[in-house]
Amino acid sequence: MYPIKKKLSFIIMSLARRVLPNYTYEDYCQWQGEWELIDGIPHAMTPAPSPRHQLITANLIFQLRIALDEANQCNCRVYDPLDIRVNKHTVLRPDVLIL
Repeated sequence: MYPIKKKLSFIIMSLARRVLPNYTYEDYCQWQGEWELIDGIPHAMTPAPSPRHQLITANLIFQLRIALDEANQCNCRVYDPLDIRVNKHTVLRPDVLIL
């Protein structure tokens, strides 16, 4: 990359960081509706998954619970939608989670 292009690229990225919102977990807790927060940027989630999606998720949870019970190797649990705070600027809500 030419030095001018490299410097211009840096300036554009620096400006983008100043313009983009930078929300935190505390902000996230105040919001209404379904959201995920990724690197300080809010992402709206669909209000409700489709029936097919719900069926697949339910079957997956069921199979995972059976597998974990049979393995009897860990003290793990299967959870469905649960907010996971990765850090101050990222909160995710996976469909299925094993902790």
